[in-house]
Amino acid sequence: PNQYTTAAGRSWFIALAGDFLYVNDYSNALIRQYSINPTSGLLTALGTPTIATGNQPWSMLVHNTGNFLYTTNSGAGSVSQFSRNATSGQLTQIAAPLSAGTNTIGLAVGTQYLYAGGNNSQAIFQFTINQNTGALTARTPASITTQRPNPYGMALSRDEKCLYAAELTGNNGNGTDGIGIYTINDGLLTFSHEISGGIGPRFFALAY
Repeated sequence: PNQYTTAAGRSWFIALAGDFLYVNDYSNALIRQYSINPTSGLLTALGTPTIATGNQPWSMLVHNTGNFLYTTNSGAGSVSQFSRNATSGQLTQIAAPLSAGTNTIGLAVGTQYLYAGGNNSQAIFQFTINQNTGALTARTPASITTQRPNPYGMALSRDEKCLYAAELTGNNGNGTDGIGIYTINDGLLTFSHEISGGIGPRFFALAY
């Protein structure tokens, strides 16, 4: 490679926004922040190279405005929320992480709403995103029960009217795992139907 940058510990996810890259460090409960040289692609740590998350950060997504970034924290059972300076790339914590069940892994971020999957809670947690600050507020009801015990990765449809959730009967995967499909009305989820997910579905990639 042209460059090898140590991220220490275990890093599950990366997120890109403009000329900046963010790497979650699962082992050390933080996000590592880099600028990207637009010509060479080489990475340089930002002036403040890291920012703390909850314990064991997992999924990480940037809001479609580029102004906010969110992580699920599997060890803490929470969602961390950050604002992002578009010029410097630096993240700033908006507020303390919000509770979202236990072993929180899955994450889907829409324009106005955010969803986090409590892998050991058999639940998807629902939040409103403040469009000015990025701050999260729990909806009422705060969660919806999934069809199977262990929700994992999640994804929103392009029009943000459906949410897809990989749902496991056990985290090791078996033949009864499925993909739960939920409709969204005013940010609240309603179970629609389920299709077979094969054995151990984990995450999604959508193509439009």
